[in-house]
Amino acid sequence: MTTIFNGILFAGLAYWSSKSGLLKPINTVARGKLGKNNQHSEAHNFKG
Repeated sequence: MTTIFNGILFAGLAYWSSKSGLLKPINTVARGKLGKNNQHSEAHNFKG
């Protein structure tokens, strides 16, 4: 339940930041926290 909620929240934040540009620092912080929580996924994303 928490994971689904966080996913929806993060998707909304990413969408809003892409629309306004004002939340880019917050979005970057959120990505950093996601990276610490799920390093395997982040590493896979960096490899492309």
